[in-house]
Amino acid sequence: MNHKNKFLEYDHNRAIIYSALEGQYNYDLIKCKEQCSILCTIFDFHFIQGQSSEHHLEIYQGIKEYIINKQKNEFILFAPTEKWKPTLTKVFHKLNGVIDQRSIFELDKEKFLNQFNQHQFRYHVELIDEQTNGSKISFKTAVIKKDDQVISYCKGFMIGDKQVEIDVFTDENFRGNNMAFEVSLCLIKYLLDHQLTPNWSCWSKKESSKRLAQKLGFDFKKNVNAYIWVSDFGMPL
Repeated sequence: MNHKNKFLEYDHNRAIIYSALEGQYNYDLIKCKEQCSILCTIFDFHFIQGQSSEHHLEIYQGIKEYIINKQKNEFILFAPTEKWKPTLTKVFHKLNGVIDQRSIFELDKEKFLNQFNQHQFRYHVELIDEQTNGSKISFKTAVIKKDDQVISYCKGFMIGDKQVEIDVFTDENFRGNNMAFEVSLCLIKYLLDHQLTPNWSCWSKKESSKRLAQKLGFDFKKNVNAYIWVSDFGMPL
């Protein structure tokens, strides 16, 4: 069954959603009621769609069964709009969960290209193909290596709706040396050259990620609620 049209209301996290719906990664679907379902990705970021309702018990029951049947230790849920907040607050209160926020950024291409064209690279950045974490297609990763070991990377590991969710990492022994900036520059330039839009999001309290995003030319767009349950909170009753 084609579920692509059901998630059109989202203006955030579209690369994550459509990387599943377009077949890059496997996914599960929780059907909570006739006009409400939850897309469950293998990365434990999940997305609800349909009609929000004060009748929250079916949503709670669907999430509870998924957590138990899949033996999950974490469940993070997003909604397309704030209209879901009353319902999902009740659901996650019953789950003993919490509400956090993720910051969503949007690339200003002109700012980025100015940064890219003016930057003097200190490191050799290599673009490689990867196919990991169950991806059914290969994706590009920009890496810096030392003694043949990757010490910094920026990977475009979720591709959907012509958008790409990116992940950046630098080994803790090499942080503070601008490596994350350089691998990000190279991957984002590759994506733009191939008519793909890079997405950047992070936990709202992660100031280092927000600073890097802005340095690269991303503008803050908005914060979105993340409804979170982890096993440390206790299993659903």
